[in-house]
Amino acid sequence: PSVRTAKPAPAAAASPAADEKPAGRAEAKHAASGEVSPEGDLPLAQQGAPGSKYTGWEEAVSAYGAIKPGVAAMLDHVVCAHFGDKVRLGLDTHQQRAISHPDRMAFAEWLGREVFWESKDEHQGETLSQVRTQRAEAEEARLRHQAESDPHVQALIQELDAKLMHVRPAGAQGEDSDAAEAEQG
Repeated sequence: PSVRTAKPAPAAAASPAADEKPAGRAEAKHAASGEVSPEGDLPLAQQGAPGSKYTGWEEAVSAYGAIKPGVAAMLDHVVCAHFGDKVRLGLDTHQQRAISHPDRMAFAEWLGREVFWESKDEHQGETLSQVRTQRAEAEEARLRHQAESDPHVQALIQELDAKLMHVRPAGAQGEDSDAAEAEQG
């Protein structure tokens, strides 16, 4: 679907009565006809969009995963240079080809913002995937340090001549239990 943007009417041309009217059927008629609406320069089809409530890139991409998981997975690997009224994304050449024009338009409509799909070379920053990896590594390092500092763990390592291989939060199941469940399933 095509997305039309509407520019606000010049202040001199806008009547005071039009500014005082609450949103109603007349504005819905404007949206359907593609006419200019006093609402601003958001694409008319996107006003009140489901994704407009999200204030952060990570939150928006995570929520979009319930709508289009494949596109959201690709968005995990793009650089978001700016997330506000307008969104600026940096894509590498593979991502530019992989995220189709209809998928881009659908995402922009769902998000309710103007999205600029630009070259990754023009932007610096980290992707959501990189940020999540860094968080996981930092958490693992924190858990490892905590475990290595625990006197009970130190005693077991000395007594059994053991080595600390993997650390996980208390109660978390790891790769070993996931593999065992897969074999049983």
